[in-house]
Amino acid sequence: MNLAPPNTISVVIPALNEQETIRGVISMARRCPSVDEVLVVNNGSTDDTAGVAAAAGARVVDEDRPGQGRALNTGYRAARNDWIIKLDADLTTLSPSLVQRLQSGVGPDVGLVKGLWHDAIDNMPMTRLMVRPAIAIMFPRLSHIRAVNSGIFLFNRSCIATGELTSGYGADLDVMLRMNSAGWKTAEVDIGEISHHPRDLQHYNKMAETLLRFLIERHEQAAQDSIVVVADSAEDIVTCCLGTVIRKLRCGGRVAAYFRQCTGYGAELLQEALDPFPTFSLLPLSRANRFNVLPGSRKTTIITSHFHHVADSGNPLVRAALLIQEGYRQRNENATLLMMPVRKNGRVATEFRPDVRVDVGPELEMVKLTQDALCTESRYAAERVTGNRDVRRAWRGQFNPETVEAFQAYDHQDISPPLVTL
Repeated sequence: MNLAPPNTISVVIPALNEQETIRGVISMARRCPSVDEVLVVNNGSTDDTAGVAAAAGARVVDEDRPGQGRALNTGYRAARNDWIIKLDADLTTLSPSLVQRLQSGVGPDVGLVKGLWHDAIDNMPMTRLMVRPAIAIMFPRLSHIRAVNSGIFLFNRSCIATGELTSGYGADLDVMLRMNSAGWKTAEVDIGEISHHPRDLQHYNKMAETLLRFLIERHEQAAQDSIVVVADSAEDIVTCCLGTVIRKLRCGGRVAAYFRQCTGYGAELLQEALDPFPTFSLLPLSRANRFNVLPGSRKTTIITSHFHHVADSGNPLVRAALLIQEGYRQRNENATLLMMPVRKNGRVATEFRPDVRVDVGPELEMVKLTQDALCTESRYAAERVTGNRDVRRAWRGQFNPETVEAFQAYDHQDISPPLVTL
């Protein structure tokens, strides 16, 4: 997995009441030849942050909803380039070589370069005593990174679903965790001495609590685990396990779908609906034996259509699923095989209790929209799914609470409770 070199870079700076320091940060960034633009995301400032930033030569975009993650998502979406440097707005000392140093960390399979900085009056106790040990335990592939909580980094937005970043202080960490789950490497380079505008203790106490809660939540979501779906067609995912797939993608996990029928309306619909998630791949069944095990993945779940006997070697879906499972076992990786529901005449057979189902939750609105489009095959319904408004609003969890309540009352084809919860 290689990316184009970061020859042209956008700089994104979230800012809330930073009129005293924002000009200097912008000035430093604009002096770097590879910086194509500087974006300042005005996150509801009550001072003249936006005016000072514009006068300093930055492009200012507004994000009135509170939360650093929301501001960053707005900035990342507005940037012209995939390679983005994120900077803090409260920096008071910056090395002119910062951008070049970050660029030097890019190499094969590297999607993120964290900046390791030094502050003479801040030895980063929160990072040393809480954040780094927690990451070493929960996400061991990142244990080599010292500046895990650094807000200065270079990354490629095409590698992860930036629209799903957590809304609060954990957004910088979330970029790193999503890169890790997607299989990209995180590098670290020394960027020298940097000074921040001092904050009070209450600010750091609140930040520490938010970050720890975020890390625990992301760990419980098992984003490091992968899902492989082996099915006859895209319709199998849409009707049987789309909720499970979307839940994995939203937290940054990787999903590979192998279909015997890899073309047609259903495949096109599924690919377009899941387009905002770079960690989703749709491939022909013939390539299932070449699935690459994600380094550091704790386990992989293989979801396949139901078959009556494991010895049914004449079924290509059975062969592919068992071949993938055996490949994991040979690498001493944990791979669990789960069954989709059996369908008879378009309905789930009541005599079979499946391992997975379309779950109730925030994903259900997207599932229902996709199913409606697939069943009716109407262009209007397809546009509702693949357009930017309905489904992507649902992905961000911004749909009407009454709609959520209605979908929570929806029972998908009377399927029995799942044996395994993913």
